[in-house]
Amino acid sequence: MRDITERKQAETKLKLFRTLLDNSNDAIEVLDPAASVKVVVASPIF
Repeated sequence: MRDITERKQAETKLKLFRTLLDNSNDAIEVLDPAASVKVVVASPIF
């Protein structure tokens, strides 16, 4: 049997982040610091 507690906690945090991003009235974009200009995720308001 495997302990998946950390994975479930990460999934919960990602769901919360996605909900905040989707419902924000502000423009939000997350950039990948390893790439020069790569948008990882952007709010729908963009």
